[in-house]
Amino acid sequence: MMNLKSTFLKACVAVTCILSSSTVFGFAFNSEELTSSAITQNTLAEYNGPSPLVQSPNFYINMLQNKYAEKLDASVQDMENTDLYAFIDQWYGTKYAWGGTTQNGVDCSALVQNMYREVFKTDIVRTSYFQHDMSTEVSKDSLQEGDLVFFKTMGNRISHVGVYLKNNFFVHSCSSKGVTISSLDENYWSKVYAGAGRIEKGDSTAQNDQYLAMN
Repeated sequence: MMNLKSTFLKACVAVTCILSSSTVFGFAFNSEELTSSAITQNTLAEYNGPSPLVQSPNFYINMLQNKYAEKLDASVQDMENTDLYAFIDQWYGTKYAWGGTTQNGVDCSALVQNMYREVFKTDIVRTSYFQHDMSTEVSKDSLQEGDLVFFKTMGNRISHVGVYLKNNFFVHSCSSKGVTISSLDENYWSKVYAGAGRIEKGDSTAQNDQYLAMN
């Protein structure tokens, strides 16, 4: 058993070395073009993929870039915010739960709140209605990665929120699919789209406190 374990570990190391200089599973990997600084050790520790990938941060970064470039119809070079896509990858498929805030179940505004805290180091208010109220309105043709997109899925009140990515795609937690990526061009989402907002990123605790004090 010990020999088998030792052999497996050696194989993992060997595979990791091969991955660091190859094109594997359709992912072009170039270690000279990528760094591991964007991916934290906590992110790697939480990654549930095969152990060789965990031991190769650069491969993991490249995997994320290729995976989400394909989903968003974007170029790999445009996938610069790897912390954002690592967060999405961790949460992707998490079931929807009204009032939920964890990977056991999460609603739309809690997903956004968690993302802003972990990726953008920004504390924002909890519900989609208040997130809309405290954001600065931006036009649809001026959307940038990280902007909030809002929807009226229940009458005339803001009731759903997601985070804009690229090429009219956004990530959100919806009741039918949980955490997923959708397009603003899809028939349903285009009909209930209610606008977009931008929140200044960074330490916005004071901004939050000021907003809450006024409401």
